[in-house]
This record gives sequence, structure tokens and C-alpha cells, in this order.
Amino acid sequence: MIFKGYKSTPTHVMKHVLTLLYIFFERHKLGCLPEISWIWYEELQNKTTYKKVWRRCLKVYEAYVSNGDIPTGNKYKYNENALDLYPKWCSDAINEFQECMTKEFKSPVTVDKYKFACMRFCSFLLAKDISAFDEITPDLIMEFSLTDEHETFKGRYSYFTVIRRFLCYLEDTRVISNRHLHLLLSPGKAQEMSIVDILTKDDEATIL
Repeated sequence: MIFKGYKSTPTHVMKHVLTLLYIFFERHKLGCLPEISWIWYEELQNKTTYKKVWRRCLKVYEAYVSNGDIPTGNKYKYNENALDLYPKWCSDAINEFQECMTKEFKSPVTVDKYKFACMRFCSFLLAKDISAFDEITPDLIMEFSLTDEHETFKGRYSYFTVIRRFLCYLEDTRVISNRHLHLLLSPGKAQEMSIVDILTKDDEATIL
């Protein structure tokens, strides 16, 4: 994350806060979820003199996870669901998709991961002046795939798998009439590596 538009002191504090947050995520294997970050903040807010800066830092982080960018000059509200800021056709679909995942016995952490991936996908659509999921074209899906900024195959695979499943859900519920759009979003395949057996047990015994 690049803290554009912020002065040196807030930038220093933000780097410190996010470093501590990511250590917390990594230690407990929780995934980088804004909802969990607020629980973490509630526990630590009274242990810092920069409580409001920490709070804003987490709102900036939340915006970055949802939109892939950091808006400048925003006045954040701290009791608002980020999904409520999206058009109804986006928020309703994401909420229903989450309910579907919950019924499939996905963990709350996994469901939240799906939510923020879908929100990021919707942000891309809104930036392209899309006003309904059925307006999505194959070219738009291909363009979206090129916007992925994950540096590792694992990150790209996890992200695309969620969006692909979301598209499948929209196709199955007839929100999208093109039933093949999800096929355009493939995470690819990692190169498989394995240990090659050069000598069998009998070969080794014969040599010995």
C-alpha cells in the first residue's frame, strides 16, 4: 500500500499499525480480513496514544481491500457497513452469495474472504459504468483478469476462484444470461513438482 497524500507522521504510524496487524493475521492464520482487524483494534485501542490514527488506518486498509486503491480526502464513518455503499444490485447479490456459502457450511472467515473479493469485482464493474451483472461481456472479464495485482500464484488462484464461483452463482440464479462467462476466468495451473525415483529399494540393496 502506498499512503499517497499523507504526511510523514501518519504514514509512519500507518506502516507501524499495518505491520502489527499483519503479524497478528499471520500468527493466528486468520486471513487479512477487515472485520477481524476491528476486533483486534478494540482490544488494543486503549494501549496507544494514537487511537484515532489507528482507527483511520484501519478504515484506509478496509477501503484498499475492497477497492484496490486508497481514496484521499475521505471522511470515514465508523459504524457503517462498507457493502452498504454499493448499489443495491451489487450488495443484494453479494449478500445472497454469502448466505449460499454459509449454507454450504463455509466458515465465517471464508465467507468474509468471499465478500471482499466480490466487492472488489463489483468496484471494477462500477468503474466501467456497468449497471447490472447481465451487462458483463467476455471482453470485460478478460480485462478484469489483467487488473489482478497478486504477486504469487496462490494469491491469484484464491482470488480468481472466488470470483469464478460468484459468476457461477449469478449464472445459476439467472442473474447473468450467459452461462459460460465463468469459464473465461481461469486461475491457471501451477507447475507441479515431485521427487523422481531413480533407484528402487531392490536396486539400492543390490548396490550395497
